[in-house]
Amino acid sequence: MENGNGNEYPIRKSRSMGTTESSWCAAVDSGTGTSISGILLGQSIDPAPLRAAISTILSSQPLLRSWITEKEGQLRFDVDASTLLDVEVVDKAERAEEEDPDRTQEPWLQIVEDEMDAGFPKEKPFRVFQVKLYRLPDANSLIILRFHTGAADFASAVRVCSELMKHLKECLELNGEGSDQKVPNLEEEEDDIFELQVPSLEAATPPAKAKKSFWAHGIDVLGYGLASFRHALLPLENVVDERQSRVIVAEFKEDATRLILELCKQKSSDLNGLLDAAALKAVAKFKGTGKRGEHYAVVILLNCRSMLEPAIPDSTSGFYNAAIMKTIHATETVPLWELATRITKDFDQAVKNNKHFTDMGDLNMLMTQAITRPAVTPSSSMRTAFLSNARDACREEVDKGLLSSLSVKDWITCTSLNGIGPCLALYPVLRNGCLRVSFVYCNPLFSTETIKCLVDDISSMLNDLDK
Repeated sequence: MENGNGNEYPIRKSRSMGTTESSWCAAVDSGTGTSISGILLGQSIDPAPLRAAISTILSSQPLLRSWITEKEGQLRFDVDASTLLDVEVVDKAERAEEEDPDRTQEPWLQIVEDEMDAGFPKEKPFRVFQVKLYRLPDANSLIILRFHTGAADFASAVRVCSELMKHLKECLELNGEGSDQKVPNLEEEEDDIFELQVPSLEAATPPAKAKKSFWAHGIDVLGYGLASFRHALLPLENVVDERQSRVIVAEFKEDATRLILELCKQKSSDLNGLLDAAALKAVAKFKGTGKRGEHYAVVILLNCRSMLEPAIPDSTSGFYNAAIMKTIHATETVPLWELATRITKDFDQAVKNNKHFTDMGDLNMLMTQAITRPAVTPSSSMRTAFLSNARDACREEVDKGLLSSLSVKDWITCTSLNGIGPCLALYPVLRNGCLRVSFVYCNPLFSTETIKCLVDDISSMLNDLDK
């Protein structure tokens, strides 16, 4: 098989994409679904140890070795037989003056934002996973991992990011920084590591749980369409200029995180319900809705790995998230925990009724329709909900000694939404006992000032739970 440069690459396995994976290809083309992990190091590293660490990860992740191809109108994953992946080196060691005064992020986070906006090639074939190494001022380095969301959901990207730090430390110790020793090549491993054991979400969905009549599909699609007319969004500020994905990060200390999780248990809420409730109260306050309130569309993403047949191990990279959309009425005056508990119960009941499986095709179809016909969304903004969030926060347990050894200053994982998506997407992780939430939004559709106002209000509510 030839890649985009006319070079041959060996294919070990191949399979057709499922409907959800194909839908994400359309979403990525629109500007949504490029997941980025950025790791900021306080040291300069060479690409050779990084290539070796990536090779170790790819030896057990066939989908991340894939190329997206198209054959007879059908999108496919072609799994490369090799675990070797080029690392693009980008030199930004010279300090550059700030070009955009509206971007107040640290320089490394601005690079992460730019990488979210870069997308993937339009021409096929192309790799679903790409790696870059930025050389930054003061001998710092920034590792960028680029994931096509059709091949790696948020949980996959978070896990690979954590694994890479561990393998990078091992490879740096093996090769030595700047060493010319040969990077380990795992191409000669036994063939069974290349077996494609990564089915599509639809192929692994239990048939009984996804059962739905033709008429029920039609009614639900109509229901989603009609409900969209009463869903409130954030006020659209600029629907003309080119859009970019931007991120604001909120961090909560260990004590505050412990209190948040303890109170969630006491109040019969989960973390998703609490975060959603805080975001809805924040937007209601921002818009001054008072006691009247508004109806908001809220989407949760549910990691379905353990619910599939056969169950997919958590260590397997792929897209195994299913969405549930609910209409939530929120006012400025509703008590936070009352709203959080109601949201939690609503989504728990939806999961119990298998809505994440039965409505999967309906939501994929509506997403594709909005991508191809932006005018069906308000002001062609392609905003389909106010909020999206993960039902379960990803856990990042990384040894502090490892972080010190690598001189890791910070890291982040988030996904673009400057194409189709919500007004605000939350990416929560529990990092070594501390809650950290990345808030991703579409700018200038929404200004940084507006989103920062919301994030500050959300953070204030979560930090004042005991008052």
